[in-house]
Amino acid sequence: MTTLYELVLAVLLSLQPWKGDKAEIGRADRMATIADAIVTSADDATCFRKSSQECKVVWPGSREQLAATLIAIGWNESHFAAHVHALKCRKGECDEATVLGDGGKPVRIFRARSPWQVHRSSLTSAYWDEIKGDDLASTRAAARAAALLLSGSLARCGSLKGAIAGYATGSSCTWGNAAKRAKQSRDIEEKLRPIRQAR
Repeated sequence: MTTLYELVLAVLLSLQPWKGDKAEIGRADRMATIADAIVTSADDATCFRKSSQECKVVWPGSREQLAATLIAIGWNESHFAAHVHALKCRKGECDEATVLGDGGKPVRIFRARSPWQVHRSSLTSAYWDEIKGDDLASTRAAARAAALLLSGSLARCGSLKGAIAGYATGSSCTWGNAAKRAKQSRDIEEKLRPIRQAR
């Protein structure tokens, strides 16, 4: 029986890598880490194989739908680039900003973390300090934070397209690229469907 993890990993490995990662050594292992994080967060958010007494559903759709949407968002936000995953963002990336540091000197900061470009907010603050790089624990924390942001946007906006818009804008349920990303998510979900037939 093919597991959701195996299907997610297969999709991740089929995606076009970021241009600087085409010769990445260890890409398969890093994608395996991301696949684990995606499936873990999808299972947690949908309470997969957990009772209502031990878990609260935050994503009302299927775990396959959430996993597919996390893949689509991660690929569009960062192409799952190794340096972004490792929190080594470059100039102009990761929602770079300049703030005043000690002595009034300008300091460059990166406001977004992880392949999902998560920002710190009331929904993500519990995971923010755990997002430290490309290790499994950090990647799981980032995927959980992304799933919470998506879930909050879905509850507010009422549709997958709206959830993606809310994720991208931080507030609005409309956004120019939302329909395209929602279609990509649905296309990826089709590739994850064999898990449903295997149950």
